[in-house]
Amino acid sequence: MGKVYTFYSYKGGVGRTMAMANVGALLSIWGKKVLMIDWDLEAPGLENYFKEGQETFINDIRRKEGLIDLLIHRKNNIQYDAGHIIWTNHISSIPIPNNGQSFHLDLLHAGRKDDNYIKRVREMDYGSFYEENGGGDFLEEMRAYWINAYDIVLIDSRTGLTDSGGVCSIQMPDAVVMLFTATDQGFQGTINIAKRALEAQKSIIYDRYALKILPVPTRFDSTEFKLQREWLTKFEHGLKDIYKTWVPEYPGNENINLDHRQILDLTKLPYIPYFSYGEKLPVIEQGTNDPQGLG
Repeated sequence: MGKVYTFYSYKGGVGRTMAMANVGALLSIWGKKVLMIDWDLEAPGLENYFKEGQETFINDIRRKEGLIDLLIHRKNNIQYDAGHIIWTNHISSIPIPNNGQSFHLDLLHAGRKDDNYIKRVREMDYGSFYEENGGGDFLEEMRAYWINAYDIVLIDSRTGLTDSGGVCSIQMPDAVVMLFTATDQGFQGTINIAKRALEAQKSIIYDRYALKILPVPTRFDSTEFKLQREWLTKFEHGLKDIYKTWVPEYPGNENINLDHRQILDLTKLPYIPYFSYGEKLPVIEQGTNDPQGLG
């Protein structure tokens, strides 16, 4: 049975999609069967991270129906359920070259990029979709297919406070990866959304284990040593309740308690100017051996 991980950011420009694309590529190299889903319907483009050397193939993917098309089919016909979906018509297998070998991961892209794409996205009202079209059950049926067919499902969620972001951070995931930069607005917004998701998931009608949240500081500039220490201290104090969703505590036994500061040091993503240009896969281009590298 697979697990679903949503990648979410309260603010844009934090490298969320890049992080997810690289995690997907790395997991596929490790032998995992991976599905990536582009749920950032208003600003799609996850496939761009895999277009180098295979532009024609990526253009073919964009002509396929994707996630928004499946949702609209259900919106227009409540009898349309996940059993009607021929997944090979919507999911594309993307080759990942690495050290002379070829690996693959699957992508359910945002939707067919034609002149009516924006119209279909604007038609999608999640409130009425749940209340009038059995949308919650339809999403749950799709989720059941995904976790039975894949080891790992990665969802790229819309930024900010949106209905689709709520779906991605509450109903769909087993865990949420929350990415943020060293700004008060982004950090506090992330904490607020995390607490809201934790509380909201307690009341959903679908069977889930308790939601887990992994906070990930991104675009972290290690050259500013003093500022780096100040922000890591702020993160450490502000994230205590968030870490409790998956980091065990052993009162009275400091020898085995996990240090949140060390977790932050290991999970923060450094700012590397080179990778700020275009869509790149540092896990492929740079490799994964340098602990200070983005790969």
